[in-house]
Amino acid sequence: MTCPEGQKEIKKSDGNSLFILVKNNGSKLWRMRYRYNGKHQELAFGKYPTIPLIEARELAAKAPGLIIQGINPAEER
Repeated sequence: MTCPEGQKEIKKSDGNSLFILVKNNGSKLWRMRYRYNGKHQELAFGKYPTIPLIEARELAAKAPGLIIQGINPAEER
């Protein structure tokens, strides 16, 4: 999957704030968007297929627990 010509990147949601970002060069990157201290932030999990879907989902499932504890998941990594 690559981006259509003229488009920089595509976001495909997997649910629960997890998505795959497809860059115009064809690279696929796992990201999670979340809110911490009133600000939107993104957490990067790595490239697909190095990080498979099941692993990205597991990593994304841990983030809300950290936020509840008052820990920013991006700083924890």
